[in-house]
Amino acid sequence: MKEPKKYVLALACDNNYVNEAKALIGSAIREGKWKYDICLIANNLEKEKIKEFTDIGVYVKDVDASEHSYHIKYHLFTEYFKKWEKVLYVDCDIMFSNDINFLMDFDGKIFCDGEANKVAVFFERDRNVEVFDNMASEYNVDKFGFNSGCMLFKTSLITSHTFDELHSLREKYISINHHTGIEGGGDQPILNLYFNDWIQFPQKVVSFWKKCDHTTRVFHFTRWFTPEKNPNYLPFSNHGIIQNIYNKNLKEFPNLKLW
Repeated sequence: MKEPKKYVLALACDNNYVNEAKALIGSAIREGKWKYDICLIANNLEKEKIKEFTDIGVYVKDVDASEHSYHIKYHLFTEYFKKWEKVLYVDCDIMFSNDINFLMDFDGKIFCDGEANKVAVFFERDRNVEVFDNMASEYNVDKFGFNSGCMLFKTSLITSHTFDELHSLREKYISINHHTGIEGGGDQPILNLYFNDWIQFPQKVVSFWKKCDHTTRVFHFTRWFTPEKNPNYLPFSNHGIIQNIYNKNLKEFPNLKLW
C-alpha cells in the first residue's frame, strides 16, 4: 500500500451510487485539481466494483452491509482516518468547478455549509415529546444547523470513542429522528448534535446548485437532482455543461491514476 499523503478527500457510496462516485472522483482530479489521497467508504459494494476504485489508487474502507447508507458517514470518525491530518468529506451528489486544494488551508476543527433551519427542525417533537424535550435541554437545538454533505475536519477530533458515541446518539434519538423522511433518521441531525461548535465555510465556497455562481467551488445538487439520476432536469438539459462534465468524468474514470 502506498504511503498516505497529508490530506484525504472522502466519499461514501453503495451499489446505487457507483457512477456518481466515479464522476465525483474525476471531477475532484480534473476540475478540482485535487493532489492528495482519495478514500471511498464502500457500503456492501461488489468486489469487482471495489477493484475499479483500488485499481486507480483510491483507498477503500469496506463497511458492514447491515448498515443503512445514511449511517455509513459515521465511519468518517473512526481511527482509520487518523492516518491523515484533515478529511474533506463530500456526498456523491457533488461536483467541483475549480481548484479545491486551498480548502486545506482553513484552520479550524470542523467546517461545514450552513442550513437555513435550526437543529430542532431536523427532529420531530410530535413523535416523542419527552425524548425531544430532554434532548433540547441537553443540546443547543436553537442554533442554525449545518448540511453534512460537505465537511472539512481535523482528524485530531477523532478519539477511540467517537464512532460509538455517534451510534449511541443515533439510538438515543431514533424515535424523533426522521430527517428527510428516512425511517430511523439520517446522519445529519446526529452530527449536528455532536459537532455543535462547527464553523461556516466562507460564503459561496460550497453551495447548493440553485445558489451557485462563478465563485462557487463545490456544487451540491442533492440526490434528487444529480446528472445521473435526473439528466433531463431543465438546468442540465438546457445548458448541457454540467451534464457534459459529468459524462466525461464518468467515461474517463478507468484512465485516472492517483499515484
